[in-house]
Amino acid sequence: MEAKVALWREVEAGTRYTAKTAMERYPQLNIHSFTDLSSKIARRPKIGPGPGGRARDVKTYLAADVDALVARLATPEPEQVDPRWREVEAGTRYTMKTAMERHRI
Repeated sequence: MEAKVALWREVEAGTRYTAKTAMERYPQLNIHSFTDLSSKIARRPKIGPGPGGRARDVKTYLAADVDALVARLATPEPEQVDPRWREVEAGTRYTMKTAMERHRI
């Protein structure tokens, strides 16, 4: 239990994020962005009266992992081109349209 409280202190210090705090910091993220990140459960303390204010367990993510995720999402991946399309561009392979035009089918 003490470990969970210590993790929450890291959230308060800014070295760990909850999904909510990460999405507030980086609006381009959504709840599905975190599926591949490793997480640890922290115990959020009671924040007020009523059912929404009770203490509860929350998934937390290392700030460095979230920052790296955002950087990875910001860098566009090179477009994957089918090698057969390169042959079409070089003229060594035909599409149906070019084959019909060439052979007047």
